[in-house]
Amino acid sequence: MFIVLSKVLPPLVLPTGLSLWLGGAALILFRSRPRAARGLLAAGLLVLGLAATPLCSDALLRSLEDRHPLAPAVQSPVADAIVVLGGGTTGRSAEQPEVEISASGGRLLHGLRLYQAGKAPLLILSGGGLGDGESEAEQMRTILREWGVPDRALLLEPRSRNTYENAVETVELAARHRLRRLLLVTSAFHMPRALALFRRQGRARGIDIVPSPTGRYTGHRRPFRLLAVLPDAGALANSTLALREQLGLAVYWLRGWL
Repeated sequence: MFIVLSKVLPPLVLPTGLSLWLGGAALILFRSRPRAARGLLAAGLLVLGLAATPLCSDALLRSLEDRHPLAPAVQSPVADAIVVLGGGTTGRSAEQPEVEISASGGRLLHGLRLYQAGKAPLLILSGGGLGDGESEAEQMRTILREWGVPDRALLLEPRSRNTYENAVETVELAARHRLRRLLLVTSAFHMPRALALFRRQGRARGIDIVPSPTGRYTGHRRPFRLLAVLPDAGALANSTLALREQLGLAVYWLRGWL
């Protein structure tokens, strides 16, 4: 039930959904309580307007991405395995006959670079899925095979459905293979939550987890310009991404997982 709710509820309380709820409430109250209706409508527009400004979206993302700076693969420490979290691929379908790289595909590319730099002899691909098709781990294996990585260098964790299960299942797999140091690869905005979860699981097994983030959305500091405060669809998407991650941090903390 938690998995389903974690996918369904966030869109209802993040900027777009929240502004629609406030706007709908304003319409309902417009005749009976016009002052309250105007307040709700103004609140909805304010939420949507702020979230859609690049200045706001950059600040929200940097609050997550700045916690663990990126570094070139060649400067990474060595480890026993490289863990790549799913979310960077899309599976096959009738309309799409091949596995493709998605917006977070930099995770897989960074994992490959670490492997090619000799930072670890193994890649652990972690990710299941909510459907009946190929797991994210299997999709990542398909891409890495195409990139020339041999099967002997790949370990799959195809059961996890969220970041908490990524940590539990992957650390269990690493412990079975007597791996003691893991490089954790995920998107920079996602690293604070993922690292906290993996380190908590790793401590119980005597496994050291080293962050190796990639794929910043705020890779360059933009000078202040008028465009930074004008609404932009991309900024709204980035604000939603950052707020969803902050919500995930809060929920996981409340559940005692962090």
